[in-house]
Amino acid sequence: MDLGTAMNPEVDLGQVEGGFMMALGYILMEDVLFDENGQPLSLGTWNYKIPSAYDIPIKLNVELTDR
Repeated sequence: MDLGTAMNPEVDLGQVEGGFMMALGYILMEDVLFDENGQPLSLGTWNYKIPSAYDIPIKLNVELTDR
């Protein structure tokens, strides 16, 4: 996939890292519950822990390559 030329590669790395943390939080931390009628029981982030700076892996290697 060609996304063009990066104007600031550091911003691109931050976008990838942020997307990773959002996915990690969604998979591991969010707990969306529904009742028997399909109505949500979880009404926002008050019911589960969202990722914070302390949840980021100590070593997170992201590298973008030129092709």
